[in-house]
Amino acid sequence: MTNIQKALAIGVLLAAIWQVFAGGVIAIDAFTENAFFGLLNYIQPAGFIFAIWGLIYALAFAFAIYQLFPQNNSRYLEYARPLVIAAFALSGFWLYFASQDLSLRWITVPVLIAIAYALYHVIVFQKTTVQGKTMWERLLSTYSLYPYAAWTLIASGVNIHSIAIQYAIVGDVFWNVFVSVFLLVLVTVLSWITLKQVQYSPWYGLVLVWATFGIVWTNIAETDGALLIAIAAGLVSLWTALLVIKHCSLDLSPKKPQRKAIKKKKA
Repeated sequence: MTNIQKALAIGVLLAAIWQVFAGGVIAIDAFTENAFFGLLNYIQPAGFIFAIWGLIYALAFAFAIYQLFPQNNSRYLEYARPLVIAAFALSGFWLYFASQDLSLRWITVPVLIAIAYALYHVIVFQKTTVQGKTMWERLLSTYSLYPYAAWTLIASGVNIHSIAIQYAIVGDVFWNVFVSVFLLVLVTVLSWITLKQVQYSPWYGLVLVWATFGIVWTNIAETDGALLIAIAAGLVSLWTALLVIKHCSLDLSPKKPQRKAIKKKKA
């Protein structure tokens, strides 16, 4: 590792610590209200769904520790470190602006999209390889950031809808349902595109299943179009689970290079 890479590796660890501090202190007053002007955010999952942040932070710490050791360094980690620092650092700033008054809360939209964008590039980096790595090496170096990337993409849609309601961009039930359906479809399509790029990894896909299940849970007993959102989210959850089951497993066993069949030349 070069001195620059060593500094970036320490930066990843510090950023991982910062985001947990922000999550435990700043986030207390962030987006505590669920309804504005009598309108609900229909695509916001039930409260218990957000327990996934425990897993996300734990895996982020695991990644931060793993990449510190010079023997674990790789081209993938050298590419990922600046993007991961940006994502982890911005996570804390997102929470800061989410806890502010309405005049500053709109800043959460570009910040969260930037986090999702950075993590997207980390997980779809095509030059990374997992061939020959052990289960733990693959989990810590490659798969550890999949849930984070999946969740921040979903959270971007939820955040946009919350801001639209709070700033009275959405002003009645009809447009609230319309925007909910639009954002749910948009997030689903982008998530499925990314899911395909990461070879239908359950470390990514099951986060979407978890989130959409939470949307079903929170909307099933509501009125004014919420049942439509619950049905749509239920279908997304079911179809995503089927995609993951069909295309891959937990993918933890060591990868072995595939042998290409040698075609015999015709005489």
